[in-house]
Amino acid sequence: MDSCGVFPIAFCLHMAAGSGLKGWEHPKGSGIKISEILNLNKGAAYGGSYLVVVPAKLTGTVRKRKQFKSKELAEDWAERQQLGQKQ
Repeated sequence: MDSCGVFPIAFCLHMAAGSGLKGWEHPKGSGIKISEILNLNKGAAYGGSYLVVVPAKLTGTVRKRKQFKSKELAEDWAERQQLGQKQ
């Protein structure tokens, strides 16, 4: 069994925490978080992507999560989510 064994995603993401993957709030002050993540399959990494998390306090119902291939797409969606909350 590989090092990511029983809980591959949780364990590998935990191990990646010290690997230099970044996380930030975008737009600043919005509460929307963007994180770099590793794309994993059976313990092997297949590149990276960006996860955007919009908290429930902004949506009014449940947390929204969406994954993107590029930083630009992730930041654009986060900005549109913030604008949607203000309308």
